Amino acid sequence: MYQVGQDACAVCYPGLVNISGTYCFMNSTVQALSSLAYLQPHIESIHAKAEALDVPTPVIDALRDLIHALNDPRSRPSSIRPLELISVLSSAGRANSLFSSREHQDAQELFQLLSECIKSEIAAIDKEGARDRGLGDLSQEVETKIGKSVFDGLTANRRSCVVCGYTEAVMHFPFDNWQLAVPPMTSTCLLEDCLSDYTRLEVLKDCICRKCSMTATHRRLTQEIQTLSQVENPSASKKRRLKDVKKMAAKVKSLLDEGRVEDELKDVRMEKVISLSTKQAMIARPPPVLVLHINRSMHFSHYASKNNIRVIFPEVLDLTQYTTSGNLSTVPTSSLSTPPPHPKRSTTPTPEPRDSSSRTIYRLSAVVCHFGQHSFGHYICYRRKPKNSSGKLEDKWHPPRLVIEVLDEASASSPIKREPGAEDTQAEGEDAEGFEEYIWDDADPSTAAGTGRGWLRVSDDAVTEVGIESVLQEGSGAFMLYYERAV
Repeated sequence: MYQVGQDACAVCYPGLVNISGTYCFMNSTVQALSSLAYLQPHIESIHAKAEALDVPTPVIDALRDLIHALNDPRSRPSSIRPLELISVLSSAGRANSLFSSREHQDAQELFQLLSECIKSEIAAIDKEGARDRGLGDLSQEVETKIGKSVFDGLTANRRSCVVCGYTEAVMHFPFDNWQLAVPPMTSTCLLEDCLSDYTRLEVLKDCICRKCSMTATHRRLTQEIQTLSQVENPSASKKRRLKDVKKMAAKVKSLLDEGRVEDELKDVRMEKVISLSTKQAMIARPPPVLVLHINRSMHFSHYASKNNIRVIFPEVLDLTQYTTSGNLSTVPTSSLSTPPPHPKRSTTPTPEPRDSSSRTIYRLSAVVCHFGQHSFGHYICYRRKPKNSSGKLEDKWHPPRLVIEVLDEASASSPIKREPGAEDTQAEGEDAEGFEEYIWDDADPSTAAGTGRGWLRVSDDAVTEVGIESVLQEGSGAFMLYYERAV
């Protein structure tokens, strides 16, 4: 079923049949993936290399066919039975409780499964490409590794001791989606609040500091040296012990002086000192597709519940303040990284070009919503309506391109603040300061805010065209947000 406001639709896009009655978690996730401009060319590239190297990629093949079908406009309403994708995900090598159970399942777990399968098949292609490289014509086709998935990013994680100032090496960890906690005792929050909470400087009271422990160890050894040195007529064993302790103390002091705190110390009993510490995580490498999981689960002693807090999320997300810049701080009480300053407010009404090198801007492409309770309910998807263009793949599937940001003098002088719980009165693209508007290369007046067009609301096989204003009102049901990075 396909509906669009009160007008007859020129084209219809298919939905997905809920095969078992509980597969809405899969249907909503696949519809969300079908909206991603970064994913389609990525899958085509993987598919082409897999064909050239004769590497089986059953999940990518099934997903590719399904994405093509979901973005193919029809002349009348229709729906697709996603049997092939269910089959490959349920195969012996990928046995998973998501498909073997009739119980309510999790859309985030389905995304995780698909993401892991894609990465696994990419790794198999790259491995085969490396083995065959140099074999004549084939080497030209597989010269470049596929590498990372479009969902893959890196976080930078730092832990520092407030007492001695020692900072462990800044560790980097891969991620393909971010799980954001929501506050438990309020009715409304901003998505930016959740991101700020994830990246905030956190105080730890139960961490063992390596440097404080080495310092305490050296202090203990020094005291033992003093004690042994004062013994009159020491025995041979005490002489040997004094010699050994002096060697150990010298080794520990040398490592402390040279800053080699993490080096292993054999045959030295280390003290364990618990010190006040801080830790922080920020995004070091933003992914092309940022997937945010709104974790609404609340666990109690004997049961789990769902937090129905309204999370206000924007169409355009500026991730700059949550990402690292070129310089990383090791000061325990300072932020891991300081973002570049926000663009200055304009003193003229003329548009100013965006400084793309210093900003990390994302645009919303899909939202998966959950309605119901923790252990039962229904998933739906809001996704951008496909571009109805023919021709080359890159013409239809290109990342969101930010043409300019308009910095308006009038709104700069009287910014509109967006407060939790208040009605969203901002114009499309206006940020929390109220003076910024984003203009995109694919802007279409017929699908602008207020027209009720430009997005699809998909509930299994029921597809309805809606506007961005309907999407942004679904804060209470928002479960997964799919943002694509602007270029």
